[in-house]
Amino acid sequence: MKTNCECLEKNEEWHFEEQLECWYAIRECASCTYYWEGPDHSKTNRSSPPLTGIVYKPNDAADKVDSIRNRPGQFLVYCYDEHGRYGSPVGFNEVKDIFQFCELNKFSHKKIKVISDDQINVLVQYGSYVFPKEWTQYN
Repeated sequence: MKTNCECLEKNEEWHFEEQLECWYAIRECASCTYYWEGPDHSKTNRSSPPLTGIVYKPNDAADKVDSIRNRPGQFLVYCYDEHGRYGSPVGFNEVKDIFQFCELNKFSHKKIKVISDDQINVLVQYGSYVFPKEWTQYN
């Protein structure tokens, strides 16, 4: 899945999504008919807006909503951008919830790490799940 195009004349808009507590992108290009929208979980700092496109500043006076980043969880999921930067983690307790989150976000982030007790439990890079080399014998 392509989450960006290379055209110079594309339109890109960003706004801060309160419930996800991260920046949300809408990208559209008339020349290559490209369209994508979704959250960027690697950009969670409200006061550090993205550097490209039109940025709609968040309203600090807006009513606060429950964010997914405020949930406690045994597993912490970190999403990385193309420069290796990551945002605040999302906490999960259920494996099915972790899998669903990774499936939804695996193509829009360069890397996703699921960590518990300071150990990487799941690693997704470039849209694919990465398994330890010792496990390749079972393929």
